[in-house]
Amino acid sequence: MNYLSVIIFFAIYLAVAVIPGYVFFSTRAGTSDFPIFPLFGLYAFFLVWAQIMIGTNMGVLRRTLGLPWMLTFHMWEGGIAFLFALLHPLFAYLALGGPLGVFKAYQGNGLYILLGYLAITLMTVTVLTALLRKVAWLRDRWHTIHYANYVIFLLAWIHSFNIGSDVQSTGLRYLWMFYGVTTFASFAARMWRKKIKPRLAAATVTTTSLDKPQS
Repeated sequence: MNYLSVIIFFAIYLAVAVIPGYVFFSTRAGTSDFPIFPLFGLYAFFLVWAQIMIGTNMGVLRRTLGLPWMLTFHMWEGGIAFLFALLHPLFAYLALGGPLGVFKAYQGNGLYILLGYLAITLMTVTVLTALLRKVAWLRDRWHTIHYANYVIFLLAWIHSFNIGSDVQSTGLRYLWMFYGVTTFASFAARMWRKKIKPRLAAATVTTTSLDKPQS
């Protein structure tokens, strides 16, 4: 195990992880009674982002940086992200008076609320497929189904960026932009490694063999 890589990884991970909580509590300093559901939403989204960043760079993290336990960490992190995603609307119902109370509290933003529900529905599907990945029908399909995580991220990003009170009113907007840019870059890098780079390499080999003089 590369201990320096472990230290660097967790230093970066914790540095990003602490920001939503710091902003949440600092903006409510001196207030003893406030709804907790936004905090679960902030961390559900952070964990979804972290899931994608780790998942799309799993090979680099495990082999290049010497972090073989990253897959286990990734799976546990996914479970916690799912739990936070479920607790977010549950605590919103308790604070605002059920599902109808949520829609009343965010009048005119029903679409963004529905996008959040859709993200949780898709997350349920990806979690179930991961748990059942050894089932014969899913063995060769669950990785493909997990591309839905990018859709989940997009839906959750739109949802939280447009109706998240902390994201709209604080510097967390810039953190959310950072999440968006890094996710897009990570997805592009994954597509490069898995799709484009092998094709370019194959094309180069073919061209080289054609250029060789025939004996």
